[in-house]
Amino acid sequence: MTSYLVLEAPNGPDRDHKTTRFIADRFVWLALIAPWLWLAINRLWLATAIVVLALLLAGQVSILAGFEPVGILCGFAIGLITALEGRDFLVRHLM
Repeated sequence: MTSYLVLEAPNGPDRDHKTTRFIADRFVWLALIAPWLWLAINRLWLATAIVVLALLLAGQVSILAGFEPVGILCGFAIGLITALEGRDFLVRHLM
């Protein structure tokens, strides 16, 4: 069963609850495939910039002879961490 976190606006909820956000605590498949895209869609700009730089660095490492698996695993690890903890990044940003 999925648990949800309910966030209301600082001034309290509207009459029609348009500013109330329900955030599910679950795995994010888009963040696994394209972590930079998921972070940008959710307007986490600083995290997006850091992830883009880390993915570019992992790509450059994978070009080096003998380090191909390291670059690929680093890129996969970045996506996995974002997929598992992306909702927590979003909640901290909204709070």
